[in-house]
Amino acid sequence: MKKILLALVVMLATFAASAQKTASLSAKALESGKSTGTFVFLMPSDITTAQVDEVKGYYKQYFTVNYNQVKHEATLVLIENKEMNKRVILRFLSSLGTRTVNVDGTDKTLEDFFDNDLK
Repeated sequence: MKKILLALVVMLATFAASAQKTASLSAKALESGKSTGTFVFLMPSDITTAQVDEVKGYYKQYFTVNYNQVKHEATLVLIENKEMNKRVILRFLSSLGTRTVNVDGTDKTLEDFFDNDLK
């Protein structure tokens, strides 16, 4: 019985560790961001300001990042509204453990999000 319980606990812990994090934004905010170069993502609640501060410096030639931990909002302002800068948004999201983006209730992989919505 102990072995079964231990196996179950290990499986649940493994599943929880591999759970995907999702950032979200509305289609309206996405369209606005594509024209203005400012994107506001609602980030997973476990993302901290320290985590954002740790990774945002790598992307400063592409965009600036302001993170509101109370609202869990990451505001990215592109330095230039170019495709490369938008592609680097995926690296930023990925570096925070985000694997999908939810646009108006539809989860998309980072690549699908870029190809179908961000480009």
